[in-house]
Amino acid sequence: MRRLCTAVLRTALVVVAAGVVRALVLDRAPRRALHGTAPLIGSVDTWPKVPRRPTG
Repeated sequence: MRRLCTAVLRTALVVVAAGVVRALVLDRAPRRALHGTAPLIGSVDTWPKVPRRPTG
């Protein structure tokens, strides 16, 4: 019985952790502009493009 409770508790913790990570990732995703409006100031979409270093 103790093993079953431990397994259920661990599974619940993994599910909760996955939910928190998913919420954080979705919260940090780029925002889409509203229909016909400019992007919001401060949105990730308005950040300037950063040039990448050439490889090699």
